[in-house]
Amino acid sequence: MVSGHYRGPLNFTLHSLDAARAALAKIAKFEKQLCEKSDVIRPLSHDELVKTGSAGAFDTAWKALLDDLNVPEALGCVFSVVNKTKVSELSAADAKFTLLNLYFILDAIGIVLPELKGEESIAVPAEIQRLAEQRWAAKQSKDWATADELRKKLEAAGWIIKDSKEGFAVVPKS
Repeated sequence: MVSGHYRGPLNFTLHSLDAARAALAKIAKFEKQLCEKSDVIRPLSHDELVKTGSAGAFDTAWKALLDDLNVPEALGCVFSVVNKTKVSELSAADAKFTLLNLYFILDAIGIVLPELKGEESIAVPAEIQRLAEQRWAAKQSKDWATADELRKKLEAAGWIIKDSKEGFAVVPKS
């Protein structure tokens, strides 16, 4: 419901419900990465969020909220920051600041992030993680034969690699 402006009609479909669930999961994954990088344990209380008093990287989202409570535009701004931010390149202090800013803007919008389920909560064995990192390094150096061989080893062990621009995720085979 927050994806529509309060002055416009609300178009509810099951597809939009699935899209909203996926959007929340994406923000929750970003939050988890920031928490891990900054060693912050979630969630912070409302009082702690108000004390930060800053939208920081999410300032454009904050301005959208202040402009006639334009929640759809604010959410677009939030996703813009989520998509552009490379958590791996942030320092721990910058990750914590970004996390506090994220909490601030989500609290202002009224969004509570879901707990990640499924592939996010499964512990990857150290040996599997090591193989996946070797595969990623081979892929980065364009050693396709080695990358394919390592992928086959991982699949034989019951794991699948999901690549993205920033890295990879290791998930168990279904």
